[in-house]
Amino acid sequence: METAEQHPDVVIDADPAVWLRGPTLDAANDARSEWIAAAMYAIATDFDLENARGGADYREYVHQVLTVFAKWQPAAAAVTLLRFRFLGDAPVPVTLELYTAAEAAEISSTHGIDFTESNLEEDALATAGEISREMIDGTEWERLVFWVTAEDGRIASRVRYVRTYPSTGVVMILRFSAGDPDRTIDMLADTDDLVRAITVGGQP
Repeated sequence: METAEQHPDVVIDADPAVWLRGPTLDAANDARSEWIAAAMYAIATDFDLENARGGADYREYVHQVLTVFAKWQPAAAAVTLLRFRFLGDAPVPVTLELYTAAEAAEISSTHGIDFTESNLEEDALATAGEISREMIDGTEWERLVFWVTAEDGRIASRVRYVRTYPSTGVVMILRFSAGDPDRTIDMLADTDDLVRAITVGGQP
């Protein structure tokens, strides 16, 4: 398997009014604390928490969210992002994964995982309805949206964007999960724009 040093550079020109990019996954605790402070300042300024009704309580809530997110280290992720649009918004974390051609081939042969399928065995949840598959306009990204039934009976989503770069064989995966269908549908325009803003190895 190729090493992480051989991964191409990933540049994400994400809308800062929508997305917070998380700390690097190898960041030390001090760096994560600095990230929390900077993100807290940005949100407090953008949302004018100083003058907002209940701003002090909301500031505490935001700090707790950012602290949990900053400590989040999903094993396969190259980048983490947090969608946080407005005061009262329910923040949703997103992961971006990168696999070289050799890594993707090993995962396929060892674990039988096809990134273009739903792989519901990862969640051990029952499907609820059909899988939606759609190419994102103007890109080579494919979006898969599938629904699962949680143990408490609620319907939740699993969303995956997949792209393979033919010149290198690199596979990119963007994933998120939302707690209800309405939140999922609301997010799709933003995540569509997000994948359009990703450049891998200089290739948009």
